[in-house]
Amino acid sequence: MTDKPLAIGDLVDSRCSKCKEVTNHVIASMVDGEIAKVTCNICESTHKYRPPAPPKEPKAPKEPKTPRARKSTTVKTAAAAKKEAVPSPELEEWRSLCANTENAELLPYGMGEKFKEHDLINHKTFGIGIVKQTIGVNKIRVLFESGLKLLRCDNSQ
Repeated sequence: MTDKPLAIGDLVDSRCSKCKEVTNHVIASMVDGEIAKVTCNICESTHKYRPPAPPKEPKAPKEPKTPRARKSTTVKTAAAAKKEAVPSPELEEWRSLCANTENAELLPYGMGEKFKEHDLINHKTFGIGIVKQTIGVNKIRVLFESGLKLLRCDNSQ
């Protein structure tokens, strides 16, 4: 290339904002010897001069990664291990109440059924539970193996 100073009307390469590529442009205006605006030869839009990005240096080839050992999905977290190691007081209570009522009849749970305290119920999701408390005419608190649950019922007279 020659060191001839650039002037309006000369061709330069610029990143076109409309074409999204580096294309030939004609210098449209200059300020203090610097290119200010250019016109794209392809789409004919006029915009600020954006010099083409310098060529990137080729990257060194990466070393192949060593395969990692996958974590097992059966690995228990510390919280889960602690939870299993020390049974909750509710679980202990549930176990003792179930042991004392082995010969009792299990009542199937239904929202339209009537229950009283110490009834054994069989819930399709939570399993066997013991009615701990009746709350008003339409709720009972039941202790299941998974914990205490509040359920609907129909204890109206």
